[in-house]
Parts: sequence; C-alpha cells; structure tokens
Amino acid sequence: MGRKAATFLALAATATSASAVASTQVTTAASCMALSAPTVANATVVSMQAMQMINMPVAMANGSTMPLSFCDVNVTLTHGTVGDRVRVEVWLPLAVDWNGRFQGTGGSGFSAGLFAAALGPAIMDGYAAASTDAGLNLANFTGANTPLNRQLLNNFAMLSVHEMALVGKDLVQQFYGMPAAKSYFNGCSTGGRQGMMEAQRFPTDFDGVLAASPAINWDRLLPAELWPFSVMQQADEVVPACVLDALAGGVLAACDPLDGVTDGIVSNPGACTFDPTTLVGRGIACNATSTTITAAQASVFAKMLTGPTAPGRNQQLWYGLLPGTSPTALAGGSAPFVLGANWLGKFVLTLNPNASSSLSAQGINTVLATQQAFAAVFQQSQTLFDSIIGTDDPNLQRFQNAGGKLLSWHGLADQLVFPNGTFDYTQRVIDLMDQAAVDDFFRVFSAPGVQHCGGGAGAVPLDPLAALVAWVENGTAPDTLPARRTSVNGTTITRNLCRYPQMLVYNGGSVAGSDPNTAESWTCVPGPNQQVIAQQTASETTPPRLNVISGSAALHHYAAKAVAAASLPALLAFTALDRVKHFF
Repeated sequence: MGRKAATFLALAATATSASAVASTQVTTAASCMALSAPTVANATVVSMQAMQMINMPVAMANGSTMPLSFCDVNVTLTHGTVGDRVRVEVWLPLAVDWNGRFQGTGGSGFSAGLFAAALGPAIMDGYAAASTDAGLNLANFTGANTPLNRQLLNNFAMLSVHEMALVGKDLVQQFYGMPAAKSYFNGCSTGGRQGMMEAQRFPTDFDGVLAASPAINWDRLLPAELWPFSVMQQADEVVPACVLDALAGGVLAACDPLDGVTDGIVSNPGACTFDPTTLVGRGIACNATSTTITAAQASVFAKMLTGPTAPGRNQQLWYGLLPGTSPTALAGGSAPFVLGANWLGKFVLTLNPNASSSLSAQGINTVLATQQAFAAVFQQSQTLFDSIIGTDDPNLQRFQNAGGKLLSWHGLADQLVFPNGTFDYTQRVIDLMDQAAVDDFFRVFSAPGVQHCGGGAGAVPLDPLAALVAWVENGTAPDTLPARRTSVNGTTITRNLCRYPQMLVYNGGSVAGSDPNTAESWTCVPGPNQQVIAQQTASETTPPRLNVISGSAALHHYAAKAVAAASLPALLAFTALDRVKHFF
C-alpha cells in the first residue's frame, strides 16, 4: 500500500471515529434531556434540570483538571409541608464510558455531600455517581430563637443518602435503559458515618459500602472532640500548640520503636505506657523562642489523651487520641473545635427536654469550664441524639442477609475521629453476631501513622474501593489492604494493612535483604484487646429522645438509661460510661 493510500485510510478512520463520537454525543444529549423526574417515596420532586456536559473541566483530588463528558442531573426534593429543599446531583457518563455500576458518595463535617470533588473521580472510573446536600447548611439546622429543624436533622442523619440512592438508580435505569449491575457507597468521616448508617437502616440500597474513618457514635464523638479544649479550661492552663506538638513528639519518640522499627510511626499504640509528665523540664523551641515544658502543661496533655471523664471516680465517658497523635487540631487555638462547638451550640444546648434545666441557659464556654458541666452536656447529647444520629447499631443482620459487604479502614493517627470508636463498634458487631459471621461481610483495617482520611507518616490504602468491588463481585475477601506513602524526600513505604483485631509488627528482617520500608518486612499479629475499664448499670427510666421520622430506631446494644433531670447533679446521676475498651 502506498503512503498516500495509507494516509487517506488513516484520515478516513479518524473522520469516522470523530463522526461516531459526535453521533454518540448527540444521542446522549437527547437521552439526557428526555429524562423524567424520579419517583421517591414520601417525597415530592420540586424541580429537575438535566444538561449534557462535553469535556467539562473537573478538578481531581490530586489537583489536576480532567475534561469529562456526562449528563448532569439536578433533582430537588421536599417532604410534605416542612418546606425543606434537598438537592441531589447525579452525573451519568457516556454509555461507552459507563462501567455498569452506580456509586453514592458521602460528605464531610456538617456537609452531607461533596458534589464535584467526589463525583469527578467517580465518573473518571466509569461510575454513574450521585451526591446530596440533605437540604441543609449549618445555619438552617436551627437559627437564633427558633426550634431545631428535625426534618433537616433527619435528612442529615440518615434519610437523604437513602433518597440519593433511589434517585440515582432511577436515573441510571432511564439513561442507560438498564439498572446498575452493582451499587456502591464511598465516603470518609461524615461520609463514613453515612455509609455505616446505610448498612444499619437501609441495607438494600448498596451492594458494597466503603466507610472510611467513620464519624459514628456521633452523639459522643462531637462532645468528645471538645474534651482537649475543656481540659485546658478546667485547669485554667492554655497550652500553646507548639508545646502540645512537643509533648506528642515526646510520646512518639518513646513509643515508635515498640513495633520493632523507629520510623516516625506508632504501629502498636496499645503497648505505649509512656508518661508525658516525664517530659517536664525539657527545653523546646516554641514560636521562635526557647521555653520549658511545665508540670501543668504535661498534666493537661495527659488528660487530653485519656479522653473525656466524669467527676468523682473519673469514670471514662469516651475515647481520646491514640499515643503519638497531637491534639493541636482539637485544642491548638483560642476557641473550641468548630464542629464540636457547633454541635453543642446549635443542637445539644438548644434542644432541652426540661425547661427548668440549667444546661440550656449556659453557653459553650461555661459547660466546658468544669468537668461536671462537661459530663452533663456529654450525657445530654447522648440521651437526646443517639437514636437518630448515633449510627451505632451493631445489628447488621439485614445487611448481611441482603448480601452486602462493608469495608472500613481507620488511621491510628487520626486527629479528629478517635480510632477506638470504630474498633469499639466493630467489637460490638462481633459480640452480637460472632467473628466468623462478621468476617463474611464486614472487615475493618487499621492504618498506623495515618491521619484523618489520609495524610501523616503512615501508608494510606491505595484503592480500597477496588478491594470492595472484588469482594462483592468476585467473592475475594480482603485479608489485608495494600497501602503506600511517598514522602517529600522521595522515600516510599508500603504496607499490607491488617484487619481488626490484628496489628502490624516488624518481622525483624527475617527475609534476606528485607527493607523496613517494604510491606514484606511487616506481619499481622493478634492485637491487644484490654479489659473493660468500666461498665455501670443505670436508672431504669428511659431518657427522652428525638422522634425518628423515618427508619427503625437504633438498637443501642449498651445504651445508657438516664434520668430526665432538671439539674447538673441529677444529670450526673446516670451512668458515666456504658462500656469503653482500649483496643489499640
């Protein structure tokens, strides 16, 4: 064949290909515009807009921008006469790019959804994907001198992700002419909590749920995040962030070698018994000046790590940070941590079951100033909100019966959501259902040195969603999760992360020429599971709770039964701690 003939054929093929792409885009645009409003039980579609996007620049997680083509659908829902407006956005990739799956995505903090930040990566991988705002922003949950909007709270707690799944699946069926072969949920932090809630309350929505660093036990977690700041207020000792970092660094230096390697990572925090008060008198550089760690600072720091406690016998209310983790994210400023402060100010202190209670009349700084007041407001949060947003129901039988798979991982250096809260929940599921049954559908992995949803000195899971897909579709249950981190100096570490209740230890270079930076140099061994610190019985009086608008009430496996009291001493009369184990 001559060069001219070959060139002609190549140009013809290119033209044919371009024509096919253009034809596909026209067909897709017509299909996009022809979509009908989805049907959602107990909700009304107020509006729907659909628009075909061609090569739209979408920001990726790594900072790059990718041109993506998809049908962008925005659906607005409302519920009865309450007047909420819930936005659900669904991105539907071209049929030729679709992998046959649907992905629901989660949010962060008080945001129910991340929209483009989550949808872009999802459709890059071929998923049809959805995000929701639950109809809220923090301001419209509750305003000054107005009652808590329970519909919005219910949306955020559980309902809107369920409705997002219904909307997304309906539009997938319309757009592609067939249902998604499999549906997945992908979220971290609040997104992790949303995924756990789906498994607990709406077990048939998704075939697989990836719930990373889940902010479960929400009614306890949010007040507990204020404990480090409260400790400083109680002691009238504001510890500078640089001193907190120095104290955390001292703990890290002492406990880092316990896993067999000194690498800036505490892989075995359960073995760390280092006393921070031994650092008293150490000189450090702080804000370009030299200073010395004081006894008061070390004492405050130690109490921060212990976690919330009630007065009297110092009964533990909830978990604290793990050794080697700095509390500066929660207590490194002049104001309490914003998420916890908003939770107390806009929810706990505004919804008071007894008008004569002195709690509602106190501001956030007041209730954080004493251990007694902190314990009381902590208990009120649990009493009022556990059943709707606690996300701590260990009965996953319906999810298991539906064939669902639930995969979670948590960084042991998480500075915002305490890892032991996740392991506590996992153990409760095991206690209820037994280890063998749980292994069949629910696995949790720990990531030493990894901070909240990523970052830190440790190796981060490479593609946990792919591991979940392989489990759901091929029956390949993950025994470990491959993880990697490359530092700024170019050093790469790899690990095969262990599933609960195992932990990573260095195998001592038993393999010839092994490198402690490689996964092969580390082995999973049984992890610590210490005795229950405290488990108290409580009053038989059932506490007042928010009415759950939709979904079954949570089975609170070890729910504290509290007295609806009119004073702080009476509030403290009920159990300070239901059950707390230190797993790591």
